[in-house]
Amino acid sequence: MEITTTDLGLAARVQHLKKTYGSGEGTVRALDDVSVGIRRGQFTAIMGPSGSGKSTLMHIMAGLDSPTEGRAWIGDTEITGLGDIDLTILRRRRVGFIFQAFNLVPTLDALGNIMLPFELDGRRPSAIERARIDGLVETLGLGSRLAHRPHQLSGGQQQRVAIARALAMEPAVLLCDEITSALDVSVQGSVLNLVRELRGELDLTMLFISHNLSVVRHVADSVGVMYLGRLVELSPRRQLFSAPRHPYTRMLLDAIPDIAMTGRQRTPVQGEVPNPLNPPSGCAFHPRCPHANARCSSERPELADFQGIRIAGRRRGAASDWRRISV
Repeated sequence: MEITTTDLGLAARVQHLKKTYGSGEGTVRALDDVSVGIRRGQFTAIMGPSGSGKSTLMHIMAGLDSPTEGRAWIGDTEITGLGDIDLTILRRRRVGFIFQAFNLVPTLDALGNIMLPFELDGRRPSAIERARIDGLVETLGLGSRLAHRPHQLSGGQQQRVAIARALAMEPAVLLCDEITSALDVSVQGSVLNLVRELRGELDLTMLFISHNLSVVRHVADSVGVMYLGRLVELSPRRQLFSAPRHPYTRMLLDAIPDIAMTGRQRTPVQGEVPNPLNPPSGCAFHPRCPHANARCSSERPELADFQGIRIAGRRRGAASDWRRISV
């Protein structure tokens, strides 16, 4: 019997995703055998350098793009292979989006933008749905701004309208792309606190992309780290920030200024991300890894479970020794 997403307690998942662009010598592997699931009621963050495949992964999970190989599910519905009409309906009703640039319709007021999903679905909200949206508007502090158009709203207010729109139809999963990067630092904290408050009230499930490690630490339950199209570490947030296993994850965290760690030896970030048109053989991270040896240039380790985390690496010596890890 096939194990379903419900059996796994997952709101969404992807399995062995591959996505390539171009052909011949111009081929880019945006995703290279990625498998990950989002548990119901949890916030999962994906971080990594530009070009690592974060946005491509989210677009495929949302049904906005199709994989070259692999499968994707929202709940128990497999979205790979769905027709355009069925996919559009599922995406509208079961997936919420919060974009980096807000993406509000400039000719609609705040309320019109919030209610847009119902208009696109060709129906009016029920009395129960309208009451829930009214409560959402109140929680987000938008009650006095509903008649304002986007250009009359501050960045923080526009983002709150985008959040309300994304949650209007009670999606199974919320997909967010850098939800605070376009906001002033003074506003970012209040938006993150609102997201956490809404999570408690609505039992939200969210996948979000962020380059801001402080945002990830503040919001996420689990964190995935990507590098050149591959997931290299997936770990509970506390464990990842306190004891990162993958050398690239360590480099990311060591780059964060932290007065409490003054004097501690750090691993500097070495080199540059390789050209995705000509990725390294074997381990994609080996040209920058301080632990690399000759084996790393010929063998690519697979993502494996180890002490409650998933990591793409290989052990050296004793079974508990993961000091030698590569992508």
